[in-house]
Amino acid sequence: MLIIACCIFFSICEKSWKTERESIQISETISGAGFQIKLRQQQGILYSDPETIAVEMAYAMLPTEKENSCFWRDYGELTQEQRVEFWKALIILSRTNLYKAWIDAEFPKKLEFPVDKLAITKEISGKETKDALSAQEKTQGIIVCFGTEVKYLPYFFLSAGETRAGKICKDDKENDSYVTLEKKSKEEFLDELQENFAVSTMEFEWKRDDAMYVEEIEMQGMVLNVSEFQKIFQLPSPCFFVEEQGNQILFTTKGIGHGYGMSVNYALKLAKCGRSEEEILQYFFENIQLERKYGV
Repeated sequence: MLIIACCIFFSICEKSWKTERESIQISETISGAGFQIKLRQQQGILYSDPETIAVEMAYAMLPTEKENSCFWRDYGELTQEQRVEFWKALIILSRTNLYKAWIDAEFPKKLEFPVDKLAITKEISGKETKDALSAQEKTQGIIVCFGTEVKYLPYFFLSAGETRAGKICKDDKENDSYVTLEKKSKEEFLDELQENFAVSTMEFEWKRDDAMYVEEIEMQGMVLNVSEFQKIFQLPSPCFFVEEQGNQILFTTKGIGHGYGMSVNYALKLAKCGRSEEEILQYFFENIQLERKYGV
């Protein structure tokens, strides 16, 4: 996804990136989390503190400037205080998902975590590193709770105007990447349907949720996997529409990502409006409270 595997922006040489990445390492003795994150990399197994990983997970939520310059234009209009509130929301969400994984693994001292969920190959600018570290320090050990329960918190980059839970994100429509138009020949489209689903027809039945995300596709009595359909035709969101135009097929897609949970782009808009990290998270996730599980 793009979704949850977006890159960080600005061009920095590999040497500078390594320097920046080293600067976001946080000592376990400082965080007091009680466990470490185990990472399997090409150079071997590495161990890192959950606070470091939470920051890198937050970086991984974001696009590069090339992928979405509109997002970074908006980011540049925020005050430092607003930027920090935005980062606090992202880092708390990331930390919550780490903490939930630790609970589900029955509290191991070393929690194995997939490297592809991190921003270890991404580039960072000095300003964003400073904002992120300030946010991490201010929220150390804080996670989202639903009463006494901890749940995984989904996120994606850009909504189709609202999330699948019905949270209105009207300003997402202002993003340059809100609507994507792609064309494919009808012959090629039908060939790919035949190859991947063993069907070949233009007669579709679409089941959509209230936010217009596709939930089910039925063709010739078969129910097709929406995620697989989206992947085959490289559609950035399950809020897509397929239209026959003569010998061509037009795909119109709205938003980027699956639509569940928090829209990262709209979280930025909320921060710009002066919302705190708690208010941002409460907008997308109902009946929550923030709790500090470790740290100062």
